Amino acid sequence: MLYTTTLENTVYKLIGTKLKKLRLEKDLTQDDIAQIIGSSKASIANYEKGDQAIYISDLYKIALHFNIDILELLPRIDDIKNQFPEFAIPAASELTANEKASLDKFVKKIKTEFEKEE
Repeated sequence: MLYTTTLENTVYKLIGTKLKKLRLEKDLTQDDIAQIIGSSKASIANYEKGDQAIYISDLYKIALHFNIDILELLPRIDDIKNQFPEFAIPAASELTANEKASLDKFVKKIKTEFEKEE
């Protein structure tokens, strides 16, 4: 796996948990989800474990397929705070310069991935 911050790993795991829950609620296999987004079963397994970041475009495909808001697939800040209190996100004014740089890098990475998909 590529280097990611602990917060990114936490987010990936929470997205994976939501994806798996939705899949099981709909009585679908990982192969079914892979077909919906044009991916592989192995990728879906990695998404569900939080071992691989899922493309924003794939989240949109899933949301569109199931007619749900994409936000239902994303973790809420409270999810992160409740499950991982050590990663509670402070106010921007409380961040150190290194934390701000790391967050900025993460946002740029997400934007770049999203732009590639367009």
